[in-house]
Amino acid sequence: MKTKKRYQTPKLSPQQIEAIQTHVTSLADVTLPEAYFLIDVEMVEENGRWYLRLYVDHRDPARKISLEDCKLISQSMEEPLEKTTKELENLPYNLEVSSPGLFRSLKSQREFQFYTGRRIEIKPKSGPTEIGFIDSFDPEAMEVLYRTTPDQDGEIKRIASNTKGLSISLAPELNKLDISVGLEDQRND
Repeated sequence: MKTKKRYQTPKLSPQQIEAIQTHVTSLADVTLPEAYFLIDVEMVEENGRWYLRLYVDHRDPARKISLEDCKLISQSMEEPLEKTTKELENLPYNLEVSSPGLFRSLKSQREFQFYTGRRIEIKPKSGPTEIGFIDSFDPEAMEVLYRTTPDQDGEIKRIASNTKGLSISLAPELNKLDISVGLEDQRND
């Protein structure tokens, strides 16, 4: 009786994953169309498959990432990834492109610098939630400097970006969100 061979997902070390993510970030910086910015890269294994996830945003804060944008970015990255990423040779993976998500926690210096001036929500593990505006990021201290008001006169506060249990995320003003909700017609006949 023959037994079927099960597909074995190739293993990657944390160093290999970091090398892929670093290379893809550098590649995206020179390959992505000018209108877009790479926020983050993840190389993750889920359910026996590798996923290379690119999180992108528009450089223009008034624009939102659409499905067409994701398709364009995916197409612009496929060939350069295959030609220049040695670590991805012979590694089956799925390329996924998406926006970072509206309420995703910011985590890297790259993100804090890109979103300078934007409204953020700071949620400590315990204590009150605070709203602020990113002023800058101090890479030496790993601290986010933020203002309490959008103008330059606001008080500047500091918070360590790597504090356990702390969440810092974009906090768009709800009255400025473009939200459309479909309501079902529930008339009684």
